[in-house]
Amino acid sequence: MVTPDTLFAELARIIGLAVCTIPFALVSRLALALSGTRDPFDRLIVAQTMVCGRPLVSKDRLIAQYYPHPIW
Repeated sequence: MVTPDTLFAELARIIGLAVCTIPFALVSRLALALSGTRDPFDRLIVAQTMVCGRPLVSKDRLIAQYYPHPIW
């Protein structure tokens, strides 16, 4: 069985995976201000993307209706 630490270390090595350093309080405040979906996880994902200033890779059509920069 692979431990979470081993898996993270391997993904960090292979694809450069890193833990986000943006404070969760900042992301959650923005997520609370978003509308367009009642799904709290969708709102957190979109808020995280907005705070980072990055495009969001998502096939979710609802997100695409209210988030202006999805890729898929």
